[in-house]
Amino acid sequence: MKQSAITELVAALTGFARANDFAGYCKHDGLNSPILHALSLNNRWLRLIFIQSVMRFPINLRPWLLTEKSRNPKGISLFARGYLLLYEVTGNEEYRRLAEELLDWLTQHHSNQEGKYHGVCWGYNFIWQSPFFHAPKYSPNLTVSVFPGESFLLGYNLLNRPDYLDQARGVAEFVLNDLPILLETETEKCLGYVPAGVSEKVININSMAAAFLAKLYVATNEPKYKDNALKLTRFVANQAFAGDRWAYTTDFDRSYVDNYHTGGIIDELLEVMESLDHWEWKPLLLRAVEYYEKHLFTPDGAPKNRDNQEYPYDIHGSAQGVITFAKVSRLNPDYLHLAEKLLEWTIKELYSGDGYFYYQKTKYYTKRFSFMRWCNAWMLYALGEYLGAKNTLNRRNENDHAGQ
Repeated sequence: MKQSAITELVAALTGFARANDFAGYCKHDGLNSPILHALSLNNRWLRLIFIQSVMRFPINLRPWLLTEKSRNPKGISLFARGYLLLYEVTGNEEYRRLAEELLDWLTQHHSNQEGKYHGVCWGYNFIWQSPFFHAPKYSPNLTVSVFPGESFLLGYNLLNRPDYLDQARGVAEFVLNDLPILLETETEKCLGYVPAGVSEKVININSMAAAFLAKLYVATNEPKYKDNALKLTRFVANQAFAGDRWAYTTDFDRSYVDNYHTGGIIDELLEVMESLDHWEWKPLLLRAVEYYEKHLFTPDGAPKNRDNQEYPYDIHGSAQGVITFAKVSRLNPDYLHLAEKLLEWTIKELYSGDGYFYYQKTKYYTKRFSFMRWCNAWMLYALGEYLGAKNTLNRRNENDHAGQ
């Protein structure tokens, strides 16, 4: 796609997001409804049923359930990261200003205002109940903390703001001091999702932490970040099933291989190796990319839900595919063409034409409503990664041509 087309799409997405103050509904925010919150009676199973029911319903029930739109810290960090990448490519000061505004908001709205934890951390803007644990609204977790950490670190690298590096260090202090260690040996380490009450070993959050710490090591040269990044990565690498895929948890028989978690692990494995110049896992990475392409996308570029289940086609899978293939194009430029095919499919099938992306396409109908974080923040970030990869490839080709 031409840069002008990306610019137009970014402008439309930005217009929609700003009109809504970057706030919206969330995929898992069923208990943000005061009605369902009261009816849940603080019962684990009722909470789980209500969250899943609202999430899976074919139309958006949230307005009728009196759910209010709000900002999601993970979504805000995705928007900020996307704008930083776009600023890096284009030099457009508007992208820089938007990124700084969003990062300032994250600085002011972290979840450690009372000093219960180390450093800084964030949590989801909704009550979360999974089969494994319960997390109150805004209670911190690894995922929602690392995403802002990544954005602050990118902001530090691009804008040379020391306060952003301080924020990234603060995230690392939370990750390394407040999250439970579920497994640790001389060579491996596995962290828990939330500070307490969890024993399930979730794989992708550990690759996420590893990539963040590896990049933080590059910025600070502090050995503890490198040491932890390598131990976390070894744990993730050793959990690869059949040498080319990962389930959501270590219990492969009761878990599943889905689209966007797989893509995220690939991204993070690559970033650890690039940051630390440690290429031990490159063969695993290349096998995983091949499996991801063949088993988690259709030939025309639609994102399969799982490796054994085609529908629904989810916007998050589309965005993740664009991101992952844009990143691995640093190893093989041909993957950028695949990223472009996925992007074209997504715009054709899931873009509203009015500045936002639809949630899902099922076999029989499309869920024509949108979530600010799940749909639009992820796509804005995907556009930034795609444009950055395309710009890098163009520069490489120009240099190769000049050297001939």
